[in-house]
Amino acid sequence: DNEVPFIRWTGLLINSRTFEVQVDYKRYLSGHISSTFSVAWQNKPVRNLQHKLCYFLVPKCHPILFDSNINSGKIVRLNIYQIFLLSAMKCHCYNYELSRFWKL
Repeated sequence: DNEVPFIRWTGLLINSRTFEVQVDYKRYLSGHISSTFSVAWQNKPVRNLQHKLCYFLVPKCHPILFDSNINSGKIVRLNIYQIFLLSAMKCHCYNYELSRFWKL
């Protein structure tokens, strides 16, 4: 049996065998990434993108995800990869929405 049982806890997945911690991204499976944010058309929409990405990244970069006393190097790298992958997906969707009205 290679399946690892995880404990879901406040948006995190805790490996019940090793107690390593990862983010639970299951909530993103139920819909399109673009449904998780809104495009601000007023003022400077590109600047709003910068703020949105920063506000998205800050709470996702919780120290427990990068703590090498808790997580192996492999899991720390996986956590970093997953955070930036989701951020890139959100950035792509935001840019796509902007490009529908402006040529970027």
